[in-house]
Amino acid sequence: MEQYLFSFRDDNAAMFKALLQKNRDTIHGAFVVSEDGNKVLFRYTMQLGNIDFIEFEGAINSLGLLLSEYAQQIIDFSKL
Repeated sequence: MEQYLFSFRDDNAAMFKALLQKNRDTIHGAFVVSEDGNKVLFRYTMQLGNIDFIEFEGAINSLGLLLSEYAQQIIDFSKL
């Protein structure tokens, strides 16, 4: 699963550092930069052939918690 969160115009070391530090605290998934290098995405890889509802629900709940705790900083990053 991959979710586009925001785009940015200029490289910003402080933003990248903050996102990497948040990755350390994130149990499921991670912030990544897109191949074109101008979007931040949230990526969580699941084995669809073996996934059960509990695992899927855990991934969605984890993303919801992350966004609820980190929403203002993500909004601020999206303005860079």
